[in-house]
Amino acid sequence: MFALPILGYIYGPAAEVEQYAAFHRFIFVPVVMLTGFWMWKGEAVRRFISK
Repeated sequence: MFALPILGYIYGPAAEVEQYAAFHRFIFVPVVMLTGFWMWKGEAVRRFISK
């Protein structure tokens, strides 16, 4: 789902990349970080919440 926008962001012309920069900076990167954190510490968070 995110592979094509990332490829366009990396390999696209510099003039077109600017319009995608905000999406990647403010939406894509935080979502990736949160899902990585959830995969790493999800069980500990669930145990903490259930107490």
